Amino acid sequence: MKKLMLFLLISRYALSFSYAQDHVQQLITEIKAAKNIQCYYLGSHGSPSALFMKADTLSSLLTIEEQVQLFADTSRTLKYYCYHHLLSDKDNDSIAFNLLKQVINDTTEVEYLCSCFLRTRSFNGLLVEKYAHFMQAKYKDGNPTVLGGDRRVYMFPKPDKKTYKEKIKQLRSLIEQSASSAELLYYLQ
Repeated sequence: MKKLMLFLLISRYALSFSYAQDHVQQLITEIKAAKNIQCYYLGSHGSPSALFMKADTLSSLLTIEEQVQLFADTSRTLKYYCYHHLLSDKDNDSIAFNLLKQVINDTTEVEYLCSCFLRTRSFNGLLVEKYAHFMQAKYKDGNPTVLGGDRRVYMFPKPDKKTYKEKIKQLRSLIEQSASSAELLYYLQ
């Protein structure tokens, strides 16, 4: 009887794990198929973006290492959401900065839909702006913070102006080394 119970328990967890893997793969496929990148709220009344919700769900099912691995994918939509979710945690600043280094010269144009506005943006510009906003929220503005078009409240520790200045100085240095520095410096204003 104990062996049967153990077998049933192991079988149940194996099926749950298999379902979770299938669900992760389905979310990745759906995010990659999206025609644009979307912020948290869309429309004039601020309806939550189904695509952003899928990315939230995906993020909750993945480890930091798995999100970093997904950043290597060719889909800029998938890269963006992995990057966004890594940035939303204070402990991932260095990881996010290293990922930004990988795409700092990627001027591929992407469509970014936020609220009622669909804009064409350079991919590196979108990520630089996201990084600068999160650094400001984490280290300049403090706790709690609502970020731009996301309209989500992020809980960060108290302001640390010294760290903020260091992060922005580091970002400025990276931008100045890039091929599109003139455009990217705009996001630090």
